[in-house]
Amino acid sequence: TRLVIQGDLPLGNFLATMALIRKIGNDSVRSYETCNEILLTFIPLRNLTTMLNKSTDLQDQKRVMQRCRDVTAEILLSGRAEQGGIQRSRLYNSADMLPIRLANV
Repeated sequence: TRLVIQGDLPLGNFLATMALIRKIGNDSVRSYETCNEILLTFIPLRNLTTMLNKSTDLQDQKRVMQRCRDVTAEILLSGRAEQGGIQRSRLYNSADMLPIRLANV
C-alpha cells in the first residue's frame, strides 16, 4: 500500500493484484475442502473393501444345492422307473409333486 500512496504503483494494478490473490486464496480453500471430503471417504471405503473381501460359504452352498439336485433327480428317476417311464416334459413338471423331505435338521 505504501507504493500506491507514494505513486510508484498504480491503484488499478494494486487492486487487480489483490483480486487475483483473493481468487487464488478462495480456490485454494475449495481445493483443501475437496481433498478433505475425499480423505473422509477412505475409512468407509476401506471398511467396504474389507467386508467384500471376506471369505464366503459359496462353495459349501454350491455343494449343498448340487446334492439337492442330485437327490431330486434320483427320486424322479426312481419314480419314472416305477411308473413304467414317463415323457421328459412330465418328468420335470413332476418335481412339483414330490413330497417334501427334511434331513439332518
